[in-house]
Amino acid sequence: MYRKAVDLNIERMAEDGDKYACTYIGWLYNYGNGVDQSYSRAMKWYREAAALGHACVEFNIGVMYRCGNGVDQNDSTAIEWCRQAA
Repeated sequence: MYRKAVDLNIERMAEDGDKYACTYIGWLYNYGNGVDQSYSRAMKWYREAAALGHACVEFNIGVMYRCGNGVDQNDSTAIEWCRQAA
């Protein structure tokens, strides 16, 4: 998957404001697929996608808050993000 992302120049697409590209890069970092796993980088890209109006990624942010991945664990913030996604 990472190789395909590189071939598509997905990071450039994300930097240009493509919410799906931002989500995809966040996913790569979240799961360490082709890159060193980094919850903080995943959160950065997920937040970027959320700011661009990608509702599905809001759920991912909620899960990260629920688990404390890349952020301080916070159930109420997790619930807020999941509700926003819904």
